[in-house]
Amino acid sequence: MLLDFSRCRLTPFAHQREDVAAMIANPWFFITSEMRTGKTKIVIDAAQFMFIDGTIERVIVVAPAPVVVVRPGRVCPYGTVWRYGRCRAY
Repeated sequence: MLLDFSRCRLTPFAHQREDVAAMIANPWFFITSEMRTGKTKIVIDAAQFMFIDGTIERVIVVAPAPVVVVRPGRVCPYGTVWRYGRCRAY
């Protein structure tokens, strides 16, 4: 699969590109990066490429409430609509 990182909202760093490629190649990939290094971005970017490729249809993102601060009805950069503010995204 060709990974066109220009499709990403934010350009990933080199370590994030490597981890995205590794995650796509290995479905049981475990990201052990330090805090604040973009682990969530890696997962979202990998999911975006896998969705475009037809490998997956849905993604469930589980995060602590303080991390997810989004107004209800706001459209996320990946085309999904967040509902219920801090609880669910469809």
